[in-house]
Amino acid sequence: SRLLFDGGQIDAKISSYTFGAKAADESVKQVQNERGARLAQSWLELERYRTLQGLIDSRLGVLDPLLTQLEKVAASGMGDAGQVAAAQRTVSAIRVTQTDVAEKLAQAELVFKNNFGSMPKKAIYKHRLITRSLPRGKTEKLAESAPALLAEYYGYLSAEANLEAVKALNNFNVAFE
Repeated sequence: SRLLFDGGQIDAKISSYTFGAKAADESVKQVQNERGARLAQSWLELERYRTLQGLIDSRLGVLDPLLTQLEKVAASGMGDAGQVAAAQRTVSAIRVTQTDVAEKLAQAELVFKNNFGSMPKKAIYKHRLITRSLPRGKTEKLAESAPALLAEYYGYLSAEANLEAVKALNNFNVAFE
C-alpha cells in the first residue's frame, strides 16, 4: 500500500509536533530566565544587607564614644541633658534598625544558601557582567521575543495544526495497493 494523498493529515501532524517542540523549548527558556532572575535577586539581597550591616556598625562605632562623652559632659554640669537624651534616642533608633537589618541579613543568607548551596566568604555581585548579558533593543522586539509569550504562541499553533489533522480525517485518502 502506498499513500498518495491523505487530505493533509500527515503534514498537519508534523506541524503540530514541530510547534509543540518549539513551545517546549521556549518553556525551558522561560524557566531558565525566571531561575536566573531569582538567583540574581538573592545575590543582590545578600549584598544589600551585608552593606547595610557594615554601615550601621560603623555609625554605631562612632556614635557610642560620642554618646559616652556627652554623658560625661552632662554629668559634670557643663552640657545639656536634652542633648544627651536626643543622642540616646538617635542611637536607640539606629539599634532598632540594626536589629531589623540583622534579621533581614539572616533571611537573605538563608535564601542564598538554599539557592546556591553554600555561602561565600565575600559575596560580590558583578553588576557589569550581568548588565552586559542583558538583551538590548526596542521594547516591542524584546516583548515579542519573550520566551513565555513564544511558548504560548507555539502551543496555540500546535493546537491549531492538531485541529487541522483531526479535520483531515474526514477527507478522502488516495492510495495504491
